[in-house]
Amino acid sequence: MISRLRIKQIIKEAAGVPDDIEMIVDIFTNLVKDEIQAFKDSGKELKVGEVNIKNYGDAEFRSGKINVSREKSWQYVKNSPFFKKELWDKFPMYKNKINISFNIYPDEGLDINNVNKPNIDATHIFNPDKIEPEERKKLGKTYSSGDFEFNLTMGDSNWDNLDTLSPNLDSVIAHEVFHSYQLFKKYTKSGEVGFGKEHTLNTLVGALKKDFNKEFNYFLHVLYLSLRFEQQARIPQTLRVLKSKKIENYNDFITVIKDTDAYRDAQMLKTFSADKLINDLSRMQSLEDIFRKPMAQRHTQFAIESWNDILKHIIEHGRQSGMTSNPFRGMSQKLLDNPELFFKHWEKVFDRRGDELYRKLIKLYSLL
Repeated sequence: MISRLRIKQIIKEAAGVPDDIEMIVDIFTNLVKDEIQAFKDSGKELKVGEVNIKNYGDAEFRSGKINVSREKSWQYVKNSPFFKKELWDKFPMYKNKINISFNIYPDEGLDINNVNKPNIDATHIFNPDKIEPEERKKLGKTYSSGDFEFNLTMGDSNWDNLDTLSPNLDSVIAHEVFHSYQLFKKYTKSGEVGFGKEHTLNTLVGALKKDFNKEFNYFLHVLYLSLRFEQQARIPQTLRVLKSKKIENYNDFITVIKDTDAYRDAQMLKTFSADKLINDLSRMQSLEDIFRKPMAQRHTQFAIESWNDILKHIIEHGRQSGMTSNPFRGMSQKLLDNPELFFKHWEKVFDRRGDELYRKLIKLYSLL
């Protein structure tokens, strides 16, 4: 007979929330909070600057930076009251450098622009040459899972009460740790390094963004949201938020899930319109458009025509860096020769990926 605990574990895995990351997420969340609290308690001076906040005006902001060495982070992990060796062995993250930066603004300046408090940008960085697990005395197998950067935008109220960094902080850490877990599982199962085709598209998104082409940047952002490895990481991230809310029934769940970033991502995927994008690129509504949009149109044409060549370059660079490269499959010349067909193709892809994300999010109700 299968135990209730095992049944729950099976349900979590089916929903895309592996138990293997939970302990590390809890420990890393406490580490970041404790480091910020220690910075605050130390009396170190914050840097002070001036900024003009949209819809608010000129304001003063404060900032700070914290660097946690690989050795220090490991000492924190292994000495944490949450640390259990048998759980860590399933996902043996070892010696991760953690860089934390934060900016503190007036609450009103963030609220008037609907900025989350806190808003957190995060990055997971790994070295393909060092991804292979190593055997270490007394520890057994360890995984050099890379480093993490967390950039926090917080209000004065967050700084006054660091407990208010949760659940946003916890959820973002869950997202980034899950990326590390994805790499670990893929390498240990197949020996492959990286996310294959999706890693290539993710790199392409960054390579093609231009400040003057907000219309094509929007397309690139939706393309990023459609990547499955990103969608998968949004599931444990969203579950962290859901568990912080009072949810007593399915109607409560729907109300809360609709206010999550992942749900908004699914909406962006489902509502992307090739016709609207093309129309927005050609429509002139202001003096700025007269100067900007011709450049945007030329850049969009260049990006589409060069799509396969840029992908080939990214794949080759990745191969030289130690990433696993699958056989190249570019887009058909018919699509690249016709921007309307190009965007229509991606509209269909985004619609399917939006449905996939909706289904993943709805499954989370069974875990509450």
